[in-house]
Amino acid sequence: MNENNKTNNFVNRVSKHPNRRKLTIVSQSPNEIIVDVERADSATVEGSTITADTLNDFQTEINTSNSNASSALSTANSANTIAQTASTTANSANQTANSADTKATTALSNSTNAISTANEAKEKALEVESKLADRGTTIKINGVSQIEVNFTSDPQTQITNEATARVNTDNNLQSQITNESTTRQNTDSSLQTQITNIQNNITKITNSNGGFAAGSNANSNATNAIQLGSGTNSKANTFQVFNFPLLDSNGSINSARLESFKNSILTGNVGCAETVEGSSFGDKGYIKYKSGLKLCWGVVGQNDNYNLDQTFYEAFSTKCYGIVITACTTDSTRYNHYANPNASEIKTTGFKIRVGSGGDKERLFYLAIGK
Repeated sequence: MNENNKTNNFVNRVSKHPNRRKLTIVSQSPNEIIVDVERADSATVEGSTITADTLNDFQTEINTSNSNASSALSTANSANTIAQTASTTANSANQTANSADTKATTALSNSTNAISTANEAKEKALEVESKLADRGTTIKINGVSQIEVNFTSDPQTQITNEATARVNTDNNLQSQITNESTTRQNTDSSLQTQITNIQNNITKITNSNGGFAAGSNANSNATNAIQLGSGTNSKANTFQVFNFPLLDSNGSINSARLESFKNSILTGNVGCAETVEGSSFGDKGYIKYKSGLKLCWGVVGQNDNYNLDQTFYEAFSTKCYGIVITACTTDSTRYNHYANPNASEIKTTGFKIRVGSGGDKERLFYLAIGK
């Protein structure tokens, strides 16, 4: 606004005879009278003069407010971009980012409302300008008096109130954006700390009951109770998979699991071991697996003839791949009484043991492998 209107409030014209005008006849004819019209209201207070400059300054203020609101929208859009980036990061660790994104959206909505408010203020100003009523104030454009108009209320009060409302709206919006930005930064910092802790394997993951559960429909409702897979572990300091207890509170394996493991060993069904199809255990015996692999063993006694054929407890179906022979004695003084025992004439049904000269007869053990 011009300097005069910046330092002085608008005042109404006060007169003794507000509607009195003086008419001075300039010329007349039977069909026309030309007169000069001037006030004759006996003014006691001269009213403020509203000119085109006054209204233009008012329009400039409105445009400035509109520009500030647009700037605020740009800031809010930047805040929304930050919130969206944080939301992407949060999806890999925490739901906090979703709440931040919602807040950023609220900030954007507030800034949009601020622009709408500014536009409404502008429209109101234009409406005031178009509906000026005569309240004793003269409007001049380029020094020429225009028609006298009336404000619906005191012009200075109306303009001041509108400008104050606009400034308050801008200040409130700026405060919201600042607070949202601070909240977003704090949330991002907290989220980054959580991600770093997870990466460094220093984050403790527990539920509200002090336990841990992982998997669909997994529940843990006791201190240090671990549950993997669908099921509920209600026993403190224990470990359970589905509905099968594995470790008790003393760290011992559950007896039912041990029984199952023992049975698997006895039937050859533990780990990647072969399934046993047949066996016989004794000094002479065999064991046969589902794949066809077979082991045959036997003990040759002290009185046996070492140069005779030895028959396997059960013949191999396809081939005997090899035989290992060793001394089998409980006497520590008789550890080297054989001269190179060896197997010859190996067949699917048996073989022949041969012992070189110079050795005493003692028990021998052999193990054959084949299919």
